[in-house]
Amino acid sequence: MASKVESKNKTHYCKSKRSLKQNEKHINEINSDSNESLTYIDSINLDNVASKNTLHWTIDISINNHIIPFKLDTGAGCNCLPINVYKSLNCKNEIIRESKRSLKQNEKHINEINSDSNESLTYIDSINLDNVASKNTLHWTIDISINNHIIPFKLDTGAGCNCLPINVYKSLNCKNEIIRDSLSIIAYGNNKITTRGSVVLKSNVKGTMYNIKYVLVKTDSSPILGLNGCKKLNLVQKIDNITDSKTEFITKNTDVFSGSGKIPFQYKIKMKQNCTPYQSACRRVPDTIKPLLKKTLDNLVEKDIIEQTHKATEWANNIVIVEKPNKKLRICLDPLHLNESIVTDKFPII
Repeated sequence: MASKVESKNKTHYCKSKRSLKQNEKHINEINSDSNESLTYIDSINLDNVASKNTLHWTIDISINNHIIPFKLDTGAGCNCLPINVYKSLNCKNEIIRESKRSLKQNEKHINEINSDSNESLTYIDSINLDNVASKNTLHWTIDISINNHIIPFKLDTGAGCNCLPINVYKSLNCKNEIIRDSLSIIAYGNNKITTRGSVVLKSNVKGTMYNIKYVLVKTDSSPILGLNGCKKLNLVQKIDNITDSKTEFITKNTDVFSGSGKIPFQYKIKMKQNCTPYQSACRRVPDTIKPLLKKTLDNLVEKDIIEQTHKATEWANNIVIVEKPNKKLRICLDPLHLNESIVTDKFPII
């Protein structure tokens, strides 16, 4: 739930920084009267109320040579792009006008498009297609104990405050003072959500007690833990670089994946006694790939991977030519009859 806070007279990211500091002082006074020393977690970061962008995590994504700042919102079930922003990109992509029922068909359609392309791209759907039937599995949640009641909160990095529905608050039977203010929440799409003030509640998160400030909202939606609460409780972390396990593994083992992959010594193939040499008939090569095949073979000779010969040999094996996604050729030997005459070693090559 992407949100910001608004007063009745003027839109702000809090009622005012001054009143927030007063509220914080009020909370500190309450804490000082208690025998417990609890960490106070406000709905928003008080140091960043003057900056709109610092209330959210964002990432710049380049689409069709346009840099678009996207808000990172763990509470959103899909990737949203305003139609006016899409029009400004001058993209000619097909707009898929479908329902949830045909999401599986859309995924198949996208995979077919990727397979026809020259590039190998990772497809990221707006939601997890395997979980479309389950509402809860689309979000990250954490159970927070308030007044001996276990409440599942949705982790929402796009929300600027912690939201607690008023009906859930009443079910907790808490006697905490409600801080009356004139705040309202603006959700994604400029939809206004009416609030009933805010309240600070002792909350048990993973065995540790905190004083957490919640904004009471008049809605039947799930309780939400906003960005500041998620950060202070170390429940989410922003990572500024994107890596995958394959890239990370190759980076850690560059000595293995560098070079042409030749063994550092000469290996002698032992043949069976009285074996009969075999010369395979030449297979035809399509004329369209002959120039690229010659270029690839010359490159292998230059790298001293294969050796060119100008005389007849006892053994002659065919090659298998495979075109890779990048349009280069992978050349493999097909030593069918040769393998039948080789003495198999009973130990691995070290």
